[in-house]
Amino acid sequence: MSIDSISAPAGRTVIAADAALPSANPGHKISLVGLSAFYGKTCALEGVSMTVEPRQITAFIGPSGCGKSTLLRTINRLHEVVPGGRISGSVRLGGVDLYDSRIDPILSPPCRSGRTSWPV
Repeated sequence: MSIDSISAPAGRTVIAADAALPSANPGHKISLVGLSAFYGKTCALEGVSMTVEPRQITAFIGPSGCGKSTLLRTINRLHEVVPGGRISGSVRLGGVDLYDSRIDPILSPPCRSGRTSWPV
């Protein structure tokens, strides 16, 4: 495993490691475990657990207002930018909890060679 250090603002160090996630082939499994999403005190999703296997097509189908967009926003971490938006439970990509306090979506851009950087 090779490790590269990248300087980051406010004295944080971001580590880029080849083996931070399982191999890119054939892909990474997305796992939701007990996921609940909130807008302030309002619960929009409650206790969702599911797995999306790599290289599979998954469709979210349902009536207006049932939580399809909220579910997608929790997976790609856009839910947390909504005022009052928060989650409980976990969203995992290749076994890594995307909401772990060490994962910063702003400071974790793709690095050279297609690797992903992971804050320490």
